[in-house]
Amino acid sequence: MGSILSFNKRLLEQVEACRRIYDAAEPGTIDPTGTGLYLLKDHQDYQIRPLFRALLIIIDSKNYHLEDSRTVGDIRVSLVRTGIEDRLSAPITFDTIQQQAETEATDNLDIITTTLRAAIDFAIALEDRERAASTSAPVPSAGYLRSWKYEFGDQEPVPYPSSRLVSDEKAAELGWCGESKDYDSHAMNMVEKRIRGTFI
Repeated sequence: MGSILSFNKRLLEQVEACRRIYDAAEPGTIDPTGTGLYLLKDHQDYQIRPLFRALLIIIDSKNYHLEDSRTVGDIRVSLVRTGIEDRLSAPITFDTIQQQAETEATDNLDIITTTLRAAIDFAIALEDRERAASTSAPVPSAGYLRSWKYEFGDQEPVPYPSSRLVSDEKAAELGWCGESKDYDSHAMNMVEKRIRGTFI
């Protein structure tokens, strides 16, 4: 388990290091080649959340047997507290999930095993706890507001972040519009092409 925690710590450090390099390399201005792609120099829309640092869900490959979407929730996983609890509203405890029949304690107090379904429900509940404890709502970046004004004029911007407005299930029921759920990957593809100088 030590190697996994070490890998997670190194991954977080690399992400933060890359952000600093990218901030220095990329101007927060409209693309001079005329693509109209606005790059946020502060990247405030892409932050590592405290919960991501504090909790891991680990799936051992030996527990995966080609389950499909109907049965994948039954896969056994490990929930691991990393010990990094900076900026969390309260420490993470396993009290609530340990009461569930599918959950088992281990020799390590920072690790329990349970089903993927239970682990995800537990993580979502923690995320809801953190959101409820937040004293301030996320503030839209200047780039977001400029982009909104460019696209929609004087219409009131949607609550921020817009990614939480409609679930995939509801969107599938209502119908996706335009690029919708693929917008992030599309935008990053344009950014990468710009950096490589291959944007046409």
